[in-house]
Amino acid sequence: MVPSLAWEIANQNKNMSSPLMTPDAILNEDQGELLDSRAQQNVPGTNLKWDDLTQDQQLAYSYYANYGFPTGLDVQRFLDANIGPRIMANARANNPYLFGNA
Repeated sequence: MVPSLAWEIANQNKNMSSPLMTPDAILNEDQGELLDSRAQQNVPGTNLKWDDLTQDQQLAYSYYANYGFPTGLDVQRFLDANIGPRIMANARANNPYLFGNA
């Protein structure tokens, strides 16, 4: 059974609020993400590149890419609605201080 996207995002947000997600740990993780082969690729159905997405947006997009997008889904609006919490751990890898410092 596949967990719902809501469950996946809630679990990710719980992990992002972990005491282990210090600013240094977040920056270290972001450095790795910038090396991801998808970093500069366009996200189909949007005007965004992969590294323009927050962590929640990346999860939401990957979830539906793996399990199928609902018919008629506007991917840009979907991602805009799933920006997630405005915390450093959720910021874009290419702008880790977008939402402040931890």
